[in-house]
Amino acid sequence: MKRKLLSILLSVAMVMVMMPSMAFAETSDACVGGETCTHEAAIGSMHYSTLEDAINVGGEIKLLKDVSRKVNIPAGKTVVLDLNQKIIETTSTGIYNAGTLTVKNGTINSTGNAGIAAGDNSVTTIEEGTVVKGREGAVITGYATGATITINGGTFVATDNAVIAGNGNRTNPDDNNKIREKENTITINGGTFNGGIVTQGYIACGIYAPWKDIITVNGGTFNITGGVGVAARAGQINIAGGTFNVTGKADKSGWVGDNKNPLPCSVLAFDSKAAYPALTDTAKITVTGGTFTSESDSISVIKASEDENDRIKVSGGTFSDFAALGYADENKVSIVLGQNINKRVNIPAGKTVVLDLNQKIIETT
Repeated sequence: MKRKLLSILLSVAMVMVMMPSMAFAETSDACVGGETCTHEAAIGSMHYSTLEDAINVGGEIKLLKDVSRKVNIPAGKTVVLDLNQKIIETTSTGIYNAGTLTVKNGTINSTGNAGIAAGDNSVTTIEEGTVVKGREGAVITGYATGATITINGGTFVATDNAVIAGNGNRTNPDDNNKIREKENTITINGGTFNGGIVTQGYIACGIYAPWKDIITVNGGTFNITGGVGVAARAGQINIAGGTFNVTGKADKSGWVGDNKNPLPCSVLAFDSKAAYPALTDTAKITVTGGTFTSESDSISVIKASEDENDRIKVSGGTFSDFAALGYADENKVSIVLGQNINKRVNIPAGKTVVLDLNQKIIETT
């Protein structure tokens, strides 16, 4: 009888020992959700206490709560992050991606740095429904090499620098000054890009290209207040589509990025005078399509005295003034006049201009 009683007591004790562990697994990992859920992220029906715990597992992650800190995607991790209409907000970088990241359906807001920053050899895809804001840029490559960024849609805001920004440094000071070798590849298929400026002496910028990056614009709308739509100091920028709206008078200029060589307010500007390390003879902005509207000259080239290379070539697109005539690679240029012209306009021999006065005036004495 004593042996039987002892056996029963041991069995009960074992059940009691197991119960907390079983309860813990049920409430922390397979949470049923609702108002009592305290978890930050989910992969399917499995909930995780922090977003980082879910990222360490990888896969398709849904954000369950707002996050107020920098989020890191480690190298080697593949993450599809559904922000689920939630917010990642921080004074630091919002998301630093060193792995493979697809992000959608929510807001990333950095009030002091960049919204999304790419690391070496990372892959970043941004889908429609995403809002990315940053004081120093919405999406940046920084010192990265070999990164791939694809923007298919969303809203992107920079309050005090370039909306899409690179860095022209030859080395990476965050990695023992390692030499940067590979170009980054950026493809913009859609989205709205809003740029402004706060810091005295600078002007706003839509796309800043100071490295050997290959940047392709197929679509999207760029609204840049008091600045330049695309500022290039190196690389290959190919514009096949999109709409660029830039404000800023002809007498307004300022700094862009990490160089104090002033740039004018213009839709497209190439600056070889800055003499960045990645500048080559073939670096240029090539335009085959798109719509370009500016309050001043739509195209500006600031050349070093010894630079005899073509830095901007136009074979398509529609412009708000006659500046594109000087850079036309083909004979035909389309112009929808964006402002009144108070001077004589000369159409060079051999050029064909399709001109829509757009209710504006060409007036001269």
